[in-house]
Amino acid sequence: MRLYLVKLNHVDYDTYDAAVIACESRQKLEQLLEDKVFDRETQDGDYKGRSERVQYDYDFEIGRWQKVEEITAVGYTDLETDKEAIVILGSFNAG
Repeated sequence: MRLYLVKLNHVDYDTYDAAVIACESRQKLEQLLEDKVFDRETQDGDYKGRSERVQYDYDFEIGRWQKVEEITAVGYTDLETDKEAIVILGSFNAG
């Protein structure tokens, strides 16, 4: 699997600013982001929780007002999963 650094904008306290995510391809990761798999809330503001499509070794959520700023390929991993992606590390800004 390929490793990607995903950076978010509009970083504030109690939000994530980045994550390292393992996925088979950039296109697959972009599809997961487009499908709002990592979004914290629904459009109505209800909390969604974790997606069944992703293995979470660490938490990672995209807040309602946040957008992906950058996706950078950073390496490879031998990790395997039956899910579509693995959140390997999440960077959280505690308030």
